[in-house]
Amino acid sequence: MDTVQDLIAANLTERADHVTCVSNNVYARYIDNTLVLKVICEPTAADELRITLVAVTPERGAIDAVSFTHTRAQKFAQALQELDAFMDVWFPLA
Repeated sequence: MDTVQDLIAANLTERADHVTCVSNNVYARYIDNTLVLKVICEPTAADELRITLVAVTPERGAIDAVSFTHTRAQKFAQALQELDAFMDVWFPLA
C-alpha cells in the first residue's frame, strides 16, 4: 500500500508549491497560505491503510483532521475524492 502514499504525493505535487514525504507522512504547502496539509498513511491491517488528512497552522498546530480507511479492493479515486473534499474546505484557492 506504499503506492497510495506515492499517488497522494504525486497528486499534491500537481497542486501545491512544495510537497515532501517523511516516513509515512506527506506534507504539502502553498506559498499564499500559511496552512500545511499533512497526510498520514498508516497501515492498519494487511490490506488496509488509515489515511488521515490534517490542516496545520504554524501558530496553533492541528486545527482540523479527517481520516478514512482505504483498502486494496477500493479504487484510488475514492481516496482522491476524500482528499479533494478536504482541500476544498481548507485550501479553496489551491
